[in-house]
Amino acid sequence: IRKYAAANISRSNSDWVTISATSNYETQTSITALRARARQMCRDDAYAQKFLRMAESNVIGSQGIQLDPRAKKPRGKNQGTLHRELNDRVKTAFWEWGSDPKACSSSGKLDLVAQQKLFIRQFLRDGEVLVIKRPVGPWGIETLFLDPAWLDEYFTTINPRTGRRIIMSVEVDEYYRPQVYWLTPPGTDVLGVTSPQGRVPVAAEHVIHAFQCIDDESQTRGITYFHAGLVIGKNRHEYTKAVVVQAKMTAMMGGVIVPPEGDEAMAEKWLDPVTGEAIVPEVDVTPGSNWLLPPGYDYKDRDPKQPTQNHAEFERQLIHEIASALGLNYFSLAGDMDAVNYSSARVGLAEEREGLWRGLQEFVATHFLNDLFAAWLPAAVASGNLELSPEEIDLVRRPYWRPRGWDYVDPLKEITADVMGLENGLLTFSGILARRGLDLRDHLETVKQDREMFDELGVPYPEFSAKKQTQPKETPPSEEDTAPKDKKRELTIGHDAEYVDDFVS
Repeated sequence: IRKYAAANISRSNSDWVTISATSNYETQTSITALRARARQMCRDDAYAQKFLRMAESNVIGSQGIQLDPRAKKPRGKNQGTLHRELNDRVKTAFWEWGSDPKACSSSGKLDLVAQQKLFIRQFLRDGEVLVIKRPVGPWGIETLFLDPAWLDEYFTTINPRTGRRIIMSVEVDEYYRPQVYWLTPPGTDVLGVTSPQGRVPVAAEHVIHAFQCIDDESQTRGITYFHAGLVIGKNRHEYTKAVVVQAKMTAMMGGVIVPPEGDEAMAEKWLDPVTGEAIVPEVDVTPGSNWLLPPGYDYKDRDPKQPTQNHAEFERQLIHEIASALGLNYFSLAGDMDAVNYSSARVGLAEEREGLWRGLQEFVATHFLNDLFAAWLPAAVASGNLELSPEEIDLVRRPYWRPRGWDYVDPLKEITADVMGLENGLLTFSGILARRGLDLRDHLETVKQDREMFDELGVPYPEFSAKKQTQPKETPPSEEDTAPKDKKRELTIGHDAEYVDDFVS
């Protein structure tokens, strides 16, 4: 009796699990079906496809997450200041490599921005991303994205040579750090050609295997981001499809013709005078037509009443649940702005951007770009495409990444708040611009270029006041303010006091 109510077992909750298993066991028994169903949902469901497009736009953006090296000078009178020449050299070389699909991708199809978009799409859809860093090509490094199905979920054993555990094709040490990835061709391709079977071991230093640990550090494989919304998403998809089918049937079938009760053979008695064959009554629904039923026949409309008047609200509730499972606002996923104003949109979008999109930006930078840059830097130097001394390599090996930002939701209020923060020393230009995905130095150089272009064309550059004082509007005095002093009542320190002068004295 003395235990938690949720731990009791009764007829109403007999299907509720009571035995917990390890994260790897639960993953192994579910990962294949979850991945297949998530892929099917992302192919066929409009909201799942929209979420992936939103992720590509909000996490990566059109320019991608860009390298922003901030190496500082180690000595001299300018010690501790940014080493701009070194930073620009590394940034330019990394851009040259990443902007050429044939240089940075083994397939020659993906530049670095496209790789970032594929990375976030695969991570959300499949729950994990598998990238091979191949030491080949003109820069000494290329990437190859593989289907996570190359990691056989059922290959779990002990490596007899090393004595290490292999969990779902990932060989780990005693601390669950990956050491070797055992790649297995996933089977038959589109031409019906079966790939040669056999597992190929690849050292972990050549592999980027990114997934999110949602249970504990022993987890070796990832689960699709859609896992909490798959069931409700499937139900919504099937429900909507059924409603559409019913509505189509209603539109295409007006009703049925009912023979007289007790005389089902009436149609046989209504014979064609020429051929002598029985005429089956039909109704011509051509606009403006007139029709006549045989004696005794009746016509009844067929109206399943789909969609009903509650359809929109019911589907809205389903989309609410899907959006909650994905960490989105309802109005973002559904595109329904009816109940949204500037204030509610600002609060909702701020939470969405900080809680979801910025977290995913950090995930891409940490689990993909950092690893990729660590392999690219020595490869670029060794290939002769980037000249760096050993000291300079050490200065730039820990980079920063500048993701995209967002425009203001309510520009007037938010810009005013930024200006007040600058005036009071609570904000910086760098911080404000970073929220919008801009770099302060790039911004100032653009301003300088604008001024030079105005001067070159002989057009005066418009000067704006850095601070405009706005006088508060004077409000007319109320009756209370103009009332005699002995009739005033004032709220002072939380107490309602009469005769303020007496109260103060």
